Amino acid sequence: MRNNNTLEPFEYMFEHVTWGFISWLWYKNTLFRCLKAYSFTESKMILGSILAISCVCGILFTMKRERNNVSVFFNLVYGFGIYTLLTYFDIRKSLIIKSLSIAAIASLLYAFLVIFFRVAYTRQFSEIFTKITSSTKKFIGIGLFVIMLTSGINIVFTSGIMKAEVPPTKAQDIEKQSMAHNIKILVKLHKNNWRSLTAQERLDVLQVVANIEQGKLGLPYELNVTSANLQDRLLGSYNDKSREIVINMNSLLYAEPYMLLETLCHEAYHSYQYRMADAFKAADDSVKKLKMFQKAAIYAHELKNYKNSEKNFCEYYYQDCEEDAREYAERAVFLYNASIYGYLKEGEK
Repeated sequence: MRNNNTLEPFEYMFEHVTWGFISWLWYKNTLFRCLKAYSFTESKMILGSILAISCVCGILFTMKRERNNVSVFFNLVYGFGIYTLLTYFDIRKSLIIKSLSIAAIASLLYAFLVIFFRVAYTRQFSEIFTKITSSTKKFIGIGLFVIMLTSGINIVFTSGIMKAEVPPTKAQDIEKQSMAHNIKILVKLHKNNWRSLTAQERLDVLQVVANIEQGKLGLPYELNVTSANLQDRLLGSYNDKSREIVINMNSLLYAEPYMLLETLCHEAYHSYQYRMADAFKAADDSVKKLKMFQKAAIYAHELKNYKNSEKNFCEYYYQDCEEDAREYAERAVFLYNASIYGYLKEGEK
């Protein structure tokens, strides 16, 4: 078998350490999420162990004839890829199955060509076996890389790792953006229906709710719903620069639907508060003391000097913008549930 070494043994080891550290930083800040039932520290230790085992096994397998940067790449991809399979299977099940199936089929086809058509330099059984093993590793590695790349590319363009497939709307069509018009989708928020939905389907339902809220609140722009790996105690957040409502991925997978509904309405109301603050700032000084601007003035001050929950939870919790958003969300959840249960009750007759 042909010798493909381009690196000396020490260089080969050093490349693993260097690129392993760089890729660890990238993965930790983009795709990393904790394993279910494991803490942040425990999950990092598991990831580190999988990565170390992958690199050691890869180095042993390739040290003799494949000491090159391509091998370094695939050894690292396997480590991060296996951890990604463990943490993203429930989220990207369809993508994972398709990618690995295509990789497996490509590997089998290549093996067939090697065995039956006697590809050059593969006359001996040991060489045939080595060639098939090496190619299979690369095909599967490409599949793992595609899974990670597809999952991580959303972060470049959005605030999350998953984006709703239902298009957001900035129109203000009262009829089409009503609960009644979208009731067949909203009934999926019922806990019995919610359990059977994939993560993507759940996010799509929440985007429909966001479209309804955009119309109700009279927002002149669309609200984009995404999901990301947020802190465990944080159900969601709102980014006014990108007009995005970000739902915690763990909440999307494991929280009750009413909690997610409340979170989305809460964050949508924050968007409304930003526009109230803008209206106050743009108003003439002679009218800023009008009663209609009293809340807007408070929002303008609080949003500019926002108290984060990480620094002081009490100060965060009792801000007017947070109290009003919670109150709005609670009322909204009641109305959504009333519509859902009303529709289901009608269907039973």
